[in-house]
Formats: sequence, C-alpha cells, structure tokens
Amino acid sequence: MVTQSVSEIEKRLRILFEEISTFKDMHPGTLSLQYRKPQERKHPFH
Repeated sequence: MVTQSVSEIEKRLRILFEEISTFKDMHPGTLSLQYRKPQERKHPFH
C-alpha cells in the first residue's frame, strides 16, 4: 500500500480546488421525479 504524507495530499487537494475553480457555472440536473411512462406516471426513476 502506498502512503502519502499529509502535506502531499493537501498539495494535491489545493491543485484540484484551483482546477475546479476555473469551471464555469454548473447547474444541477432535473430535481423533479421522472417517469419511464410519463403519460401514465408509472415506474419512476430513482
């Protein structure tokens, strides 16, 4: 098993956070309940 020091992990996290901060605005997907047969409102996706 490979072990990393806390400082190495923190450094990698800082780099990842910097990369994420360059993303444009992100929007969540649909939050409403969706159905496989919308007309019948049966068999929702979970």
